[in-house]
Amino acid sequence: RRSTLHAAALLWASARWQASANSLELPTAAWPHEGAHGPHTYFASNATITCTSLDAYPIVSVPWDPTVDEARVYCSSIPLCGGFVYTTGTASVAAGGANLAKAKYCQAQSFGSGTASSKTAVGVVRSKYNSCPLQVMLPVKTTIFHGSLSWKRPLCVSPSRGLSASRDRPPPPNRQQQRSRPKKIVTVSGMDYEVGKEVYRTVSEAKYRSIDGQAHVMQTVEGVDYYMPGAAHSTSGPAIQLDGYFPLFVREAAAQWASQVGGGDGLAMQVGPFTTYGKPKKWSLSPTTQVYYMPVDGPTLYFGTYVVPFALDGYYPLYNQQSDAEHMSTDGAALSFGPESSEGHPAWWTTGQRILYYMPNNGHTQYFGNYAPEEKGPYETILLATARQNTSTDWPPTFSF
Repeated sequence: RRSTLHAAALLWASARWQASANSLELPTAAWPHEGAHGPHTYFASNATITCTSLDAYPIVSVPWDPTVDEARVYCSSIPLCGGFVYTTGTASVAAGGANLAKAKYCQAQSFGSGTASSKTAVGVVRSKYNSCPLQVMLPVKTTIFHGSLSWKRPLCVSPSRGLSASRDRPPPPNRQQQRSRPKKIVTVSGMDYEVGKEVYRTVSEAKYRSIDGQAHVMQTVEGVDYYMPGAAHSTSGPAIQLDGYFPLFVREAAAQWASQVGGGDGLAMQVGPFTTYGKPKKWSLSPTTQVYYMPVDGPTLYFGTYVVPFALDGYYPLYNQQSDAEHMSTDGAALSFGPESSEGHPAWWTTGQRILYYMPNNGHTQYFGNYAPEEKGPYETILLATARQNTSTDWPPTFSF
């Protein structure tokens, strides 16, 4: 019976791969600096040999003498991990070390190239898919100085349904194509705004995304009312996070108002490559040299260390790493959730994984199975947390007015 089940499993795996053999791999994008969740893959090259280590370097459950696949799985458990450089035991010996494999986990988009030698590592870079209709594990071999590395690469493809390769060709002229619905834009006082992102149809939606819990009305020439977060237009604008910096504002007045709301002195500073502060060196978002504004005091400030939380089964905000949840908590403590967790619930996750996730103990609205993403903006409670300041090496910043 065991041999029969084994044969059936092999047949299923073979059929699953054959179904995608004539399919195209979906496009990938660079793993974002601020981290992400969702489908992803890895690309290895012996010409990529260096990287910048993760800022908060992992020390818990790090695989010892790992295989490439063990290092890949561990990197995938860290949202900020942009890949790793892998040193084989043979390369370690050539460099004068023990015959043990090593993996160095890296910041996103921080890899450097060089010439492969008997002592160099091989870079394994993480990339992001926007969607994943079908995932398969593709056995691959990567050429290295000492031969080759065998490992498995997760691959997201568009199923071909067994049809010929012509299915993947561009459609002939005049053939109807599926297009995404265009974003709704409204013009108010000569300015264009995107509905659902910058302005909202109801006052409650706008208030949920406001730093002060207020909203103001804006009317089109046709007499249609829309609502924008903030008590006044001069201080409006949502708080955004980018590359670990939070809260960022497009308008200086909005950052000043956020400072006042958080109990500060109402001062703001410029953040960006060519500001007096001078960091970050570039933004991951085009055009990469733009200027944003941050409150000088008031709310909790993050200078390159903000990690985006996620929701699962109605629990929010969750983090993969306990240190991230502790860092985001105003009292430096975290709670664990999942099977055999400190809180004892839920008994299982719908993903089927027996894994612990972590939630800040204080400073944020907590949801225990009843979180609805449309209810609140993801940064509302974080912005209003006014306890301890971030203690990274970038604080206090040096700037002048």
